[in-house]
Amino acid sequence: MSRPAPATLSVLAVAVALALTPFVLSCDDAPRTEIVVVVDSDLSAPGEIDRIEIDVVGPDEQTLSTGGDLADEPLPRSVGVVHEAGDLQPVEVRARGLLGGRLVVERVVRTGFVKDETVVLLVALLRSCAGVTCGGAQSCGEDGCASPDVAGVTLPSWTGTEPRIGDPPPPPRMDGGPRDAGPPPPPADSGPRDAGPGDASVPDAGPGLDACMPTTEACNMRDDDCDGMVDEDFDLTSADHCGACNAACRGMGRVCCPDGVCRRGGC
Repeated sequence: MSRPAPATLSVLAVAVALALTPFVLSCDDAPRTEIVVVVDSDLSAPGEIDRIEIDVVGPDEQTLSTGGDLADEPLPRSVGVVHEAGDLQPVEVRARGLLGGRLVVERVVRTGFVKDETVVLLVALLRSCAGVTCGGAQSCGEDGCASPDVAGVTLPSWTGTEPRIGDPPPPPRMDGGPRDAGPPPPPADSGPRDAGPGDASVPDAGPGLDACMPTTEACNMRDDDCDGMVDEDFDLTSADHCGACNAACRGMGRVCCPDGVCRRGGC
């Protein structure tokens, strides 16, 4: 199914540029840095909520907003947030469910983009959170009042299907953390040598053709120094690599990254 690319409703162009667009399918194969925000609720529509409003705050603290009546189109509602320039995080998504113009339930999630990937963020407006006001910087969700921070690198990849409340969890995507403790695959050359003549090249000194060739470890989600770990020399809670390699917190004044999400001020 092919549709034209959506028209941009608004663009922020200071320290970061975002485009907030109605999400549609496209045949463009070029990589996009995008978050597909999907808002769903276990409240009935339009009986218990009749309108959804969504605000997206970029790293430069400018806001893009959209919304729609649920009498015109049922849940879930989706919007694509496209990163065009600047820092990748933090991105704050605030979703509200209203009835007759009155706020019924609200949810806040802070996350970030993943460079050259389209990921999906499900924002669930839950019946159990209706009328709940959380203290401090918390927001009401599946576990009640809790931190709204969700590291962008933990968001699942967009598959083309909107996730819904109650769906089974999506498969994990590769992150920048250390490799798990699973056994490595056997060497490709563990079998007996075949009867064919050898080529003229000089064999390496490793145990097989697939022996790791160690180099200096770089922050690139690879085991460069062949020690069974990935990017272990880099702190992914630093302002230079916040949650992922080279996801720097820039242009934000004093920042820290305690849990893979850029935060302003002290932590």
